[in-house]
Amino acid sequence: MTPSEFEAALQLIGWKKVDFCRATDTNPTTISRWVNEHNAIPAWVPAHLALLADLQALHAKHLGKPKPSKPAA
Repeated sequence: MTPSEFEAALQLIGWKKVDFCRATDTNPTTISRWVNEHNAIPAWVPAHLALLADLQALHAKHLGKPKPSKPAA
């Protein structure tokens, strides 16, 4: 995962870097090192973000606002 892919994945799920830090107990300095390409992003990060994106999609599909029904003809 590249830094731009990391940031795009966060945006997709509506999170900021600080949200990711809090949820994963990751130090903000570590995130900064990933984004600035000083350290590689670990393999668990894209897997974690993919799961979060999947959960968000499932929530929207099954628990989101109901679609308005079509009027009877």
